[in-house]
Amino acid sequence: MDQMQRLMEIDRQVRAGKKPSPKALAEMLGTNRRQIFLDRKRLVEEWGAPLVYERQSGGWVYTDPTWVLPTALMTEGELVALFQSIDIALSLGNSGMEQHLASAIAKIVRSLGEVASVDLNALQQATTQSLPPAAPFKTHVLLLLARAKSARQQVNMLYDSASSQLSWRVVHPYHLYPVSGECQLWAWDEKRGEPRRFNIARIKQLEIKKERFTLPSDFDPEAHRRTVFWAEAGYSVHQIAVRFDAYQARYIRERIWHPDQVPEECADGGLILRFPASGLPEVARWVLGYGRHARVLEPPELVAMVREHLNAMLPQYETDSTTN
Repeated sequence: MDQMQRLMEIDRQVRAGKKPSPKALAEMLGTNRRQIFLDRKRLVEEWGAPLVYERQSGGWVYTDPTWVLPTALMTEGELVALFQSIDIALSLGNSGMEQHLASAIAKIVRSLGEVASVDLNALQQATTQSLPPAAPFKTHVLLLLARAKSARQQVNMLYDSASSQLSWRVVHPYHLYPVSGECQLWAWDEKRGEPRRFNIARIKQLEIKKERFTLPSDFDPEAHRRTVFWAEAGYSVHQIAVRFDAYQARYIRERIWHPDQVPEECADGGLILRFPASGLPEVARWVLGYGRHARVLEPPELVAMVREHLNAMLPQYETDSTTN
């Protein structure tokens, strides 16, 4: 049990009128009397807790019953992580979400009082989040989808597909999640008769219907996410194998590219990265980004896809680069 947990339990015992003694608290919380007195010191000095020893009962009491412990006790690491999430929200563009998040964090910091020993202004000036280009979306669309998902209600939406065709779709919202600068919806599409992914930024109009739906018992959002490399999903999961030369392998080793990745070291210093994925076009673009330092080994469909891209690209560089 860490100190924050002990502080909250001490407050609960005292507030309940149990008048706990330092010895009783030490036994209850699995620590020693010295640590309990250090905990009391922090409550009193950092949060102004009116916590005193009552001689008659031999325990601790509050002299002011209206005093309350801050509702959000956070470590410095947790506060920093939450603060940096503002920049992540900003990556979503002018969606309005960043204002809501900034307001929420400000309330948390105010409730922490002196606990917020991290200089957030200095932190903001010293750090920058490098994030992928974002697709802005409307906040009210996300909130309506979240409401429909929770209530298991169908949604009628006007959607702009990748082919720039507007059409009305009735969908059953299964799950919402941000990925690669987009906020996406995983839903059953009645028009297609299958589950599909939708970019929330392409939803032009949306209304919640009265009709309800039943979430499939085998639906597992985490399992679905693990079949996706970054953002694109396909119909079949493939076992990907990409070989990186010794130059590029040192950088590939530094990152977790997929939760189920299996790296295989090569005698020449290179690396073979294996992972499952269903969206082959996305993986092909990723591999092409490493140029001659990466080569697809499996599956054959991905090898052919990369070869087709290369064959189509080569003629563009065989002519004078100064001509259009």
